[in-house]
Amino acid sequence: MVPFDPTGDNQSFTTESLRPEFNYTITNGTITITKYNGSGGAVTIPDTISDLPVVGIGDYAFQGSAGLTSVSIPNSVTSIGNGTFQACGSLTQRHDRQRRSPVSGL
Repeated sequence: MVPFDPTGDNQSFTTESLRPEFNYTITNGTITITKYNGSGGAVTIPDTISDLPVVGIGDYAFQGSAGLTSVSIPNSVTSIGNGTFQACGSLTQRHDRQRRSPVSGL
């Protein structure tokens, strides 16, 4: 975790009070999901967290989430990192909600 820097734009958070299933970073007013902490099942990645757009899913963010069965990805996500869904043996569906723009990393 990066310590809070009140003078900088780059911050890292564990979302225990907002979205406990995700860790994320804020960079220039946008959010990248960096880790999934949930128990699996069907997961919906939010379009926004605290009114900031979720634009990316980081490298290995869902890696090893054995119970994950489906992921719904919002249109706001434009980048998906390397190995994001690696070793997710139960993942059978990925939904790109109303995808209008290409996503890098798929």
